[in-house]
Amino acid sequence: MTDRIRPRTWKRVIWAWKLFRAGRAEITGDWEAGLQLIDEAAQMNDLWPYHRVLRAVLLVRGQRMSEAQLAFVALWSEFESSDDPDDLYLQAYCKATLETIWGNPTPSVDRTGHSPPSLLNRAIRERFPIPDHDLWSAVDRQFT
Repeated sequence: MTDRIRPRTWKRVIWAWKLFRAGRAEITGDWEAGLQLIDEAAQMNDLWPYHRVLRAVLLVRGQRMSEAQLAFVALWSEFESSDDPDDLYLQAYCKATLETIWGNPTPSVDRTGHSPPSLLNRAIRERFPIPDHDLWSAVDRQFT
């Protein structure tokens, strides 16, 4: 990731504010606004892995499944070459989410842990818990 905006500038503050508001929009259920804010932030500066995964999640929540699948596959491939524990966790999250979307869960996803706990890793795990396929099945049955 190479930043295009220098730290400690107003442009950087605006970029960060858009990302913050995108996260809030996801929490409040305004997924299209969240997508728009993330896309605007991406035009200003590179997104961190966390925000790229959030964008894919917003695509799923907005029922844009083909775009979401492409985004999750791209992220999964991108994180494959990383040694960062947080990226490896996000890769497992992407894989589990894709398996849930495709309807073919495999027991190969380790839901317990991929790395030693760190403050960032804890925040990522809380924000992006690896989907429990049994829970998704129950939700699907409820709405069908």
